[in-house]
Amino acid sequence: MTAYNENNVESNFSEPVRASSIPGVQKISAQGGLIREVRLSWVPVDSPFVKGYWIYRSVGDEVEFVRLRKVEIVYSSSPINYSDIEGLADDTRYNYRVTAFEDPHSETDPSPVVSAVTKGRPPVPRDVKAISGLARKVQVVWTPNAEDGVEGV
Repeated sequence: MTAYNENNVESNFSEPVRASSIPGVQKISAQGGLIREVRLSWVPVDSPFVKGYWIYRSVGDEVEFVRLRKVEIVYSSSPINYSDIEGLADDTRYNYRVTAFEDPHSETDPSPVVSAVTKGRPPVPRDVKAISGLARKVQVVWTPNAEDGVEGV
């Protein structure tokens, strides 16, 4: 760096300095296959200046990401986990990216995009039959679904 005066006379160069900006989030993953939930996990940025993270989401093939949530965190080396359960639909792909921030108006570049698909609705019960002609009741029988996570009808 140099300084100059009103006559544009310039000083000698200052001593060189070296600095770097806060890097972006790089190691991020998304877990799908959950009922109206996507779990995100990322390795925190190694900087004591990071005060938190912004999570962005888009749906399906949309390219516009919407700022979803601010996660404030104290400097840590442990992975950061976040569960998105805000207005998710069944059997839908959601895309995420995360930025780190030093203050809420100064963010890093976004992380790589990760995607996950929420679990679909349970299958319709099969072979449903009603048996009538019984005293004061109707018996209903069906073939249970073999899909994991189906807890009842």
